[in-house]
Amino acid sequence: ATTYGGYVSDVRFGGEHRRVLIVVQARDRRGELFGFIAGVVDLAFVRHRLQEARIGRGASLLVVDGHGRRVASSGTLPSLDPQLAPRQRNPAVDRMLATHAEGHLEWRDGGGKRWVSVYRNIAGMCEFRGVRWGVLLQQPTSEAYALAAKTTRHTVLVAIVVLLFALSVGAGLAGRLTRPLARLVRQTEQVAAGDLDIPIERRVKRDELGQLAESFAAMVQELRSDRERLYALTEFRENLVRSLPLGVMSIDHELRIVTLNASQEALSGVDAEECTGQRLDEVFARESDEAGIFDRLDRVLSSGGTVDVTLEKERTPFTPGRPMRYRVRMTPLRNREGDVSGPVILQEDLSDGARLQQQLMRSEKLSGVGVLAAGVAHEINNPLTTILGYAKLLLEGRPEEDQD
Repeated sequence: ATTYGGYVSDVRFGGEHRRVLIVVQARDRRGELFGFIAGVVDLAFVRHRLQEARIGRGASLLVVDGHGRRVASSGTLPSLDPQLAPRQRNPAVDRMLATHAEGHLEWRDGGGKRWVSVYRNIAGMCEFRGVRWGVLLQQPTSEAYALAAKTTRHTVLVAIVVLLFALSVGAGLAGRLTRPLARLVRQTEQVAAGDLDIPIERRVKRDELGQLAESFAAMVQELRSDRERLYALTEFRENLVRSLPLGVMSIDHELRIVTLNASQEALSGVDAEECTGQRLDEVFARESDEAGIFDRLDRVLSSGGTVDVTLEKERTPFTPGRPMRYRVRMTPLRNREGDVSGPVILQEDLSDGARLQQQLMRSEKLSGVGVLAAGVAHEINNPLTTILGYAKLLLEGRPEEDQD
């Protein structure tokens, strides 16, 4: 009387009958309570409805009240633990009464048989207080998953048949595909190892393998041509650097010697094979660097500019013990991306040129003296010729003792 709504009692068990008492309030339009409507409901209709339901083989439907007692059922129920048999409870019932949501549970009955139960607690689906009933559909696991197991077996069988068919077809095509592919793979490995002088078999068939073989043969031929051009270019470059009258020495970022030509060997008195890979200051001592070549080299690396130095009678690390006149150019070596990969040092011996220049200057001086002497002689010979002419005229017709 103090609350709204209705009330449903617990199930009254009496023999084969299952009954509940229902009390509903009667209120007027203003909400005033003026009476009650009470009744007794026989739950036999629940059993009839469960028997009308179509369920799977070996399955059962079960309706229990809020205490887990069986209200109605149909089908084959699991064999329960004897300790729980009086209440007809099972783990799925306990799980269902502990939650207000639907769910499922796999469990074993008292005989060790596996079951899967799908349950729903209907307490949240009713406005009547006290209705905490639940509905369970139970079926042996073997029957519940029979369709899935059958589908799995059929799928596996179809997969095995398809696999056997694919293997048989593959075995039939192996002779036509595997041998030329294996030969092509061997040739590819030889080409990857650097052996381009392999016999190339050109396939006549215009299938995929034939097109692949043709492309591979064209690639090998192009690689051969590129190799010949590369060899020729490398040989020309080496000959060019070797034949330059300038000393050429390339260095990396860590100041390690990369290349050294013959002219540089002659200038520095070192062996190129022994110096390659060593640091510059390990081959040439900084103590003999009177011209500050190492400092200028650091500036070339940091700024990327070119430095020209003309040295005369100054000891440098590259010409130890013999001061001479020569020119040193330090310029950055750039890669394809334009980054500085290290400096290049070019050295030119100017001693022979200086000697030739001095000889030319002496020759010009001697030539000037000769011209001057010829002019002086000419100016002197003119009056001398006149004097000699008059002297001869004066001597004519005069005796030796003559005073004139």
